[in-house]
Amino acid sequence: MKHRLPRFCAYSLLILAALAFCAILIVSIIIGLNMTSAVVSVIVIFAGFILAAISATILMAVAQILLVFMRVETELVGIAVAMKLKTGD
Repeated sequence: MKHRLPRFCAYSLLILAALAFCAILIVSIIIGLNMTSAVVSVIVIFAGFILAAISATILMAVAQILLVFMRVETELVGIAVAMKLKTGD
């Protein structure tokens, strides 16, 4: 129960990544379909795909880093307790 807020933030970032990915894709497709030239339309849609992938990847990486830090801290506390029991302090 110690890490409720960071865990909530990490899972919220994962949801935000999915929503941002979908929103960027939808907007780029709408903008791309309204372009006059087919070449420009394809470029805009492709750029939207790239932007969506990069932004979603960054948000998911930050969320995973938060979760990893929480796991590491929990493991370190467990190791400290085990060392204390072993040494008898």
